[in-house]
Amino acid sequence: MSYGVASTSNAVQRLTVSLRAKLASGKPCIGAWLDIPNPAVARVISRLGFDWCLIDMEHAPMTIQIAAEMVAAIGSSSDCSPIVRVPGHGVEWFKWALDAGAHGIIIPMVNTKEQCEAVVSHCRYPPEGTRSAGVFYAQYAFSSLKDQANGVPTYLAEANREILVMPQIESKTALENVDEILSVPGVDLAFVGPTDLHLSLNLAPSAEGREPIFLEALEKIKASAKKNNVKLGIFATGGAASKQRIAEGFQFVNACTDLAMVLKGCNEALRDAKM
Repeated sequence: MSYGVASTSNAVQRLTVSLRAKLASGKPCIGAWLDIPNPAVARVISRLGFDWCLIDMEHAPMTIQIAAEMVAAIGSSSDCSPIVRVPGHGVEWFKWALDAGAHGIIIPMVNTKEQCEAVVSHCRYPPEGTRSAGVFYAQYAFSSLKDQANGVPTYLAEANREILVMPQIESKTALENVDEILSVPGVDLAFVGPTDLHLSLNLAPSAEGREPIFLEALEKIKASAKKNNVKLGIFATGGAASKQRIAEGFQFVNACTDLAMVLKGCNEALRDAKM
């Protein structure tokens, strides 16, 4: 199995020039959502100019082996950060994703402060958390292959400061507890799951709905993020939708989903061929 470890000339600087710096600058961080379990797809999309590519282990049929190879494929790019959405709160998912070299983790269905404290702890080394030190592959996403002796200590020194922890706010319960959730030390960004939030609010499933109760929920999340000095992200269905979300104050937004783009392109080609 090939993990495609990074070999770019500036690889030693990869972690310290990660998304965190761009988020701190206030600039939009635009990404691609990857549902197709294929490292080749991840490799080519990550070189198009996106700030990040997310590997979705929650809803896509990803094995940890494929996800790890996708992390490496993205991480070998000089300007795109690999992000993983883990499928649950079990510590093993965090270990595998971070030890593969992910620059950040999105965690679904974080509904309480206690849940948030646990998942943050999974992502941070002691004394800030309980993550164990097994970075055989992770170091290569952030250090030169010619500097293997310093790779592990460099990674261990930088990881707590640089890796992004992003709980999803996507339920009525999470909305009720949002202030407590976002007050947890170590939370970097609140990522809104609009479709599940719609469902939890007894609305029709939608990523772009404008129902008053949903808009009120978004405003509550925005206010809490501002209060707790936490950045904001949200899932969007396309470029125009992501542009609108950025205008609304969301900084970390995807501009596309790979599978949706494939389906759209195939449908358009078939339609044109039949005209």
